[in-house]
Amino acid sequence: MYNLNDNKKRREVEEELERLSMTVMLFITGFIILTAVHIINWDKYALEIIPLTVKDWVGKTTPADWEKKAAMCTDLKNWDCVENELERIAKNDPKQYLRLGQLQFKRAKLDRAARSFAIYFKRGGRDLEAMYSYALALSELGQAEEASRFFEAILESRSKSLQLPVIRNYVRMLIRHHRYDHARRLITRVRNSNPRAELFMEQEYRQIKKLMTASRD
Repeated sequence: MYNLNDNKKRREVEEELERLSMTVMLFITGFIILTAVHIINWDKYALEIIPLTVKDWVGKTTPADWEKKAAMCTDLKNWDCVENELERIAKNDPKQYLRLGQLQFKRAKLDRAARSFAIYFKRGGRDLEAMYSYALALSELGQAEEASRFFEAILESRSKSLQLPVIRNYVRMLIRHHRYDHARRLITRVRNSNPRAELFMEQEYRQIKKLMTASRD
């Protein structure tokens, strides 16, 4: 009887040790996999990102930390990460919505870019490149009234120079929204300003004339 009990206890100990060993092996395997994924994701910044991640977990990161992480992510071309960090930076400093909007526009996230630019301009922003990006984003989103306001502001800011790319995109937006007379006047203004521009946007000009004729019939 004693031997049977002893054998039973020995088997129980062995089974417990086997379970413990399996748990340890699974933990080590998981750790190795996570470490490998971490190194692949962060490459040369694998060690540098660890203290930032820990600070983030405990809610102790600062704007300088967000900038540092954004710079790492930019170098690694991890644009989702860059955008996330710029969102944090912008919430702390609204002027940074300019950077966020520009990134979102380049990534064709037009609705997000429009929201970021809207905040930037409401806070007094005046960057002309951002105005143009905002106007294009609004145009693509179908917000013609607001887009026109920014197209006009861009043209007014440099009234002594012909901003042909701006005018082309403005005209095309106006055509899409059936504002043919306004589009025609813009083309005519360019043509009258320079003899060499007499055929400026000729295809669109002919299209406008046809559409205006059709709308009167």
